[in-house]
Amino acid sequence: MASLAIPHPASPTGSVVTVSLGVAVCLPSEGTSMASLVSDADAALYRAKKAGRNRTA
Repeated sequence: MASLAIPHPASPTGSVVTVSLGVAVCLPSEGTSMASLVSDADAALYRAKKAGRNRTA
């Protein structure tokens, strides 16, 4: 994404579009739930955002 350098003139924090991602994986098994996977991905996203712009966690 950074190499595309898509302008973002309205942003108060940067001049180009950036992406932060939160990723979670699991092996399906009894006792695991979709809600848990989504919660883990959401937590990872907030870790990525806290680490700065253009991050993956």
